Amino acid sequence: MSAFYEIKRTFEGRFYYEFRSTETRLLLRGGERSTVHLCRASIASIRIICDSPLEDTVGCLGTPTEPLGYPKFKVERRGRGVYTLSLYAKNGKCVGKTPDLATPAAALDVYNSIQKYARYAQVRDQ
Repeated sequence: MSAFYEIKRTFEGRFYYEFRSTETRLLLRGGERSTVHLCRASIASIRIICDSPLEDTVGCLGTPTEPLGYPKFKVERRGRGVYTLSLYAKNGKCVGKTPDLATPAAALDVYNSIQKYARYAQVRDQ
């Protein structure tokens, strides 16, 4: 498996990226940015921080971790019994979030995939 970033545009003219596996599975989605340049800057940030540690303060994956500094990945359980994985930059802002994941194991799988492929994945413009 490998992966790629895809830059997309909303109807309102804002830009966001999706980080996908080659099987077109959505691994991470970035927030909306006003320009393509800012969207590319988010991707550049992810390439730098993709090897960040995983914070799990509530023990979704087993033993809880202590709160970590930034950058970091953070796994959380949401109210509907689904899990999300978010990536936070050095400034503490979220630069990407997964879609809802059914199990903690799925969150760990996405975490491992991002760490493995995010640094060198190509960028595709829509």
